[in-house]
Amino acid sequence: MKKHPECDPLVNFTVNDDAETELEWTFAEQMTIMSSAAMVDFALMRDGTTFLEVYHGQVTFHKTGQTCEAATTFAGCWGRSTGRNSVEVFTDIVNANGLNQLIGDVHWAIHELGHSFVSAVGSSLPIDMLTIVQSWAPLTNFPDRPLTPNDPDGKWGFAGPRWGWQRSDQGRASEEFADMYLGWVYNEWETTVGGGWSKAGQMRADFMNTYMSMWVNMGD
Repeated sequence: MKKHPECDPLVNFTVNDDAETELEWTFAEQMTIMSSAAMVDFALMRDGTTFLEVYHGQVTFHKTGQTCEAATTFAGCWGRSTGRNSVEVFTDIVNANGLNQLIGDVHWAIHELGHSFVSAVGSSLPIDMLTIVQSWAPLTNFPDRPLTPNDPDGKWGFAGPRWGWQRSDQGRASEEFADMYLGWVYNEWETTVGGGWSKAGQMRADFMNTYMSMWVNMGD
């Protein structure tokens, strides 16, 4: 594994030396992920903590040289969190037309940092609590994204459809939480025609604002 020179206090970048083709991180890729981490750091400060405190140090983004399908059996994903301090990045960031989709897209890394946040907390409590609240949906109308395949234009309380404010089309609570983490970082949720948050957006916002201050202090 080759470690690139550290250029940011929050994240660092490594590549798989054993990949079939030589891997490198471009400056534009690094800047995108660094911007994502800075946004998370700023959001965590609202709860009196910092990125480095919550994640227990830097988070490493690691280019594996693999496709998403080879690594996960799924197709098309750009990467995955593998712990509180690690995110794997797959070759799928470059599409069939040779466009690097990662560059400039700060939302994706924040979604993955949402998965890593659950690992940093050291408990599945955020996922468990979301699952419980969504089980009350028949009584409370708390939004619960349906299982795949989803309507690509559905919002379910998020600020927009996939693939902007929803970085997964999965209905699993873990994926919904990672997308809610993105919404919480920006404090952006689904709005009504009048400009205020929709009922579903308000419910998601209330859930995150109520519990994040507790979760950020749970890590060991």
